[in-house]
Amino acid sequence: MELSKFFTIGYVRRVIGIKGEMGIKLEVDNPARYKGIDAILLVKDSDANGVELDQAIVRGEELVIKIKGVTTPEDAKRFVGSTAMLPLEALPKLNNKRFYFHEIPGFKVVDEEAGEIGVAHEVMDRLMQPVLIVKKGLTEILIPLAEGVVKNVDRANKVLHIAAPAGLIDLYLAKNEEEE
Repeated sequence: MELSKFFTIGYVRRVIGIKGEMGIKLEVDNPARYKGIDAILLVKDSDANGVELDQAIVRGEELVIKIKGVTTPEDAKRFVGSTAMLPLEALPKLNNKRFYFHEIPGFKVVDEEAGEIGVAHEVMDRLMQPVLIVKKGLTEILIPLAEGVVKNVDRANKVLHIAAPAGLIDLYLAKNEEEE
């Protein structure tokens, strides 16, 4: 199975109750999108299991699932720690001003003022707002993804056009020049 054709939605963090339900900690921007899914790929220690679901209910940032054939907490326990994945084609298409966090690592990042500033490394979504991490050489540039920062997502050419807050890019690049 080619895992590059799947995207991660979270990980199985716990067994819930006595009927073998499990809680998946969702690491996605819109948890409600995953309510009612009927199958999922669970990957643990390079072992991938495509499983059918009897239930998928969203509770906050957790997806509570019940796998067909798993009826006890003991049966469910073997899946704890698994990465939960779905096929890429399950994602709705986005317009050219939005992106999924998993799709932009490797994109060239171009700012309206500073021009090309580096390559997108990842999006950190553990803060008040997502933060884009751009690498330029050994320098990491952190760009808050506030409303209006993303101007265009050119998927065909793998380029992310942004308008970073005034002076932000200069702070990082000036610091880098001082260190050299």
